[in-house]
Amino acid sequence: MLGSGTLGRYAVGGIWAAALLAACAPAEEPATAPAALPQTASFTPAQAEDIGAIMRAYLVANPEVLEEAFQALQDKRMAESMIAMTSEPRAFSLGPPDAPITIVEFFDYQCTYCHQAMAWVFATQRARDDVRVVFMELPSLGPQSAQAAKAAIASIRQGKYLVFHQALMSHRGPLDDPSIDRLAAGAGVDVARMRRDMASPEIEDLIADTHDLAARVGGQGTPLFVINGRIVAGFDERSLGQALREAAEEART
Repeated sequence: MLGSGTLGRYAVGGIWAAALLAACAPAEEPATAPAALPQTASFTPAQAEDIGAIMRAYLVANPEVLEEAFQALQDKRMAESMIAMTSEPRAFSLGPPDAPITIVEFFDYQCTYCHQAMAWVFATQRARDDVRVVFMELPSLGPQSAQAAKAAIASIRQGKYLVFHQALMSHRGPLDDPSIDRLAAGAGVDVARMRRDMASPEIEDLIADTHDLAARVGGQGTPLFVINGRIVAGFDERSLGQALREAAEEART
């Protein structure tokens, strides 16, 4: 037996097919299904009005179709965003490139909850060989956050990101330029080179693109996690664990 959602989809398809056939068939002959419908069709004003009335009547009687369409659009956009996030070559990632589960974390180095989340992120990645983490700097808390993010991204070019990231995330207090430079030097970063690279347009572009991407999937707050398309806003271990379990179960099927 067909469910109501299936019936609705068949009904919509039937309405469109009937409308097209009625419009394209000669008035004196019965409408028959053509081998292939034309790519374009020209409707008279009366035909267009009839089609509009049919569709309006159907949608009024079955408004859940609009919800289904909106959900489908959201799913499509999330799928596109996940591809963009997981394949971003400019972002640092940790874990197998072909891992079935990807945790994307948007964070700010001055965000208290991001500080708290760091241990969970690294512990989860170390404990599981099916998880990859993508680190996305999302500086939202002022100029110092932006400088720290630029410095961290610049350190990728020196192969020092991971140690420097942990140093920045563990720091308590202002992230002014002397503090950033001191933490960078402690992580083995060539500070002079880092400062030169921080001025590159590519780093500005990456941060701007990251803000756009975060807005597409859930907003500008940090931390923001996306686990195989599942959004967890803030640091909530229970919700993160649930999202991981669901992603793992889905990956096994």
